Amino acid sequence: MARTFVLTDSEYLYVNASPVTAHPISVAAWVKAANNNPVDVENWFYYGVKASSDQWLSCHFTLDGYITVWGRDTNTFFEGDVDFADGAYHHILFVYYDDAGLKGILMYIDGLAASGTETRTSFASEINLFDRLAIGMLRDGSPSNPFSGDVAELGIWNVQLTAAEAAILGAGYSPLFVRPQNLVTYLPLIRDNDEDIIGGLSLTAGGTPTVSAHPRVIYPVSPRTHEYAVVAGGGGEVVKIMLQHG
Repeated sequence: MARTFVLTDSEYLYVNASPVTAHPISVAAWVKAANNNPVDVENWFYYGVKASSDQWLSCHFTLDGYITVWGRDTNTFFEGDVDFADGAYHHILFVYYDDAGLKGILMYIDGLAASGTETRTSFASEINLFDRLAIGMLRDGSPSNPFSGDVAELGIWNVQLTAAEAAILGAGYSPLFVRPQNLVTYLPLIRDNDEDIIGGLSLTAGGTPTVSAHPRVIYPVSPRTHEYAVVAGGGGEVVKIMLQHG
């Protein structure tokens, strides 16, 4: 079960924390927009300075259903040009990077490089000041642009993921399969469990977000251990053996 947000009720999840404090940052999730024709810009992801209205990284659906990522602190964009507000789940991965002082954003949809326009800038980033993570709404100093739809399997990495890794995630594999040593936040968002199972963050709900069907996701198999008692040797001694298998 994924987390469901309703625009008219301004529902969201948030935590005041700083999981990543420098470029690059990679963010991925399964997202389903409820409105085929969004009535406004609908923001499903926010990471920024809670007391400011112009220092953040966000991802939203436009009025045309296009997906846009905005690095507001550097005025950096990736503006998609395909309508994905179609009532279906889509995997979104975006990377906010710094290439020798030039900030930019890459985006992948359903495991493929997104069609659209990237705007890069050389402005100094303030990602080191970001102190709030939110899902379902732009939760800065002037909260706005709530989202209607479902979000699941949110992962945040402190490295720049590649096109090959985007394809793995887009094929339905859990974030736990992709550079787990650099996965700093992972929110499966199963039912109403809003816990980060990697970084230990606990999100608070604003309003009453509900739950809905989870996308199909492939998770790592936990090793299972079985203990057997067998009789060994002529003296009838009982020996315990352990077998571990995935």
